[in-house]
Amino acid sequence: MPKAEKVKYIVEHCSAGYGPVESILNYHRNVKGWKNPGYHVIIDLDGRINYVHDFDKIANGVRNHNHECLHVCYIGGVSKDNYNKAVDTRTDLQKISILKVEIQMIQWLIDNGKKDCDTNLMILGHRDFSPDKNLDGMISSNERIKECPSFDTIPEKYWIGATSQLQLLPFNRK
Repeated sequence: MPKAEKVKYIVEHCSAGYGPVESILNYHRNVKGWKNPGYHVIIDLDGRINYVHDFDKIANGVRNHNHECLHVCYIGGVSKDNYNKAVDTRTDLQKISILKVEIQMIQWLIDNGKKDCDTNLMILGHRDFSPDKNLDGMISSNERIKECPSFDTIPEKYWIGATSQLQLLPFNRK
């Protein structure tokens, strides 16, 4: 099956820092030892869109789910004074660029054979892949294994595809 047909998620990430795109890619390659980067696209503070990995290739954004994901990351997501404090630092230009990229990703999926984007595609944050320990259908703050992307993606993107279907979060989706 081609990659596009397998994709169930577009995942939003933050870089958890303010380094340039090349430093993020170097970190993935040289520190993490990854052959492929963690994201398909990285959005600079000024909204510049950096395509760093082809959509038809697997990126390393969410362990155990990468074969079914496309990944977009914005630079930031933490306090400049305390890199351990998650903060939604997206600029208006980053928000616009993220949405543009997600629309491009959806169009790429459609153009490459995915016929069910309206019912079998969700836009989630990395943190939404945490386990739902109390099985209430939501990933609560005390259940998150990380805060990335430092905001709640679902209410922002509920109108796209199947994102409003909370019962279909990764922990219980086939």
